[in-house]
Amino acid sequence: MFLLNFFCPSFVDRFSATTLLTRIPVFFSTRSEESGVYWKVIEGSAPAELLAAGEPSLLPCSWSRDGKFLACTARDSNTQDDIWILPLDDDRKPQPFLRTPYREYNPMLSPDNRWLAYASNETGDMQIYLLEYPDRGRKIPVSTEGGKAPVWSPDGRELYYTSGSTLMVAQITPEPDFAIGTPKRLFEGSYNMGGNLGHGYDVSLDGKRFLMIKKSEDPEMQLIHVQNWFEELKRLAPPEKDR
Repeated sequence: MFLLNFFCPSFVDRFSATTLLTRIPVFFSTRSEESGVYWKVIEGSAPAELLAAGEPSLLPCSWSRDGKFLACTARDSNTQDDIWILPLDDDRKPQPFLRTPYREYNPMLSPDNRWLAYASNETGDMQIYLLEYPDRGRKIPVSTEGGKAPVWSPDGRELYYTSGSTLMVAQITPEPDFAIGTPKRLFEGSYNMGGNLGHGYDVSLDGKRFLMIKKSEDPEMQLIHVQNWFEELKRLAPPEKDR
């Protein structure tokens, strides 16, 4: 999920991906001389740590379920938007995963790390595709009427994405032979669901609720400053060990 000014108003933190297992958000920031990808442990006072900087300029989108690597988008002057993988062990050297003359972004790894969902304009309009990971063997078109911002359900049996102001869902049959059903409309509304560089919504662990940002109908916007919000967050969503 992408965030703006997440940690400090003196610089920009955005395009964040958070793992449910480690509760560590990873985000793009301009907080140093070189813009880059950082991560920050929510629990505790340790400062954010730089993971990758320089070229390519990575925008983190999703974690692998085992927490060992990140799927990112990177801009290239020749190939437009590409998908890269950032390993989080060894030398943390980014590796290109999908580079074509078209735009590919919003990479989201499936819970079993076997598939990567992404958006591409290879047919002209932005559509959602699935690509086998890591060998890039099978590629499966998902959407037919436009699509962006894919999000997997926690069990990997549903793939959500946006089509205009509509949230769509496609049923996934992972075994014995992987198959994907015809996408269906879930609901439509005035929500900020994300776009080219991230998704603005998420699904709960039980798959029954969505966290979304509703667009304000009030033209007069207010800035609200919340102090000690980490404590409030832990009260509302305590770690598993405290439940």
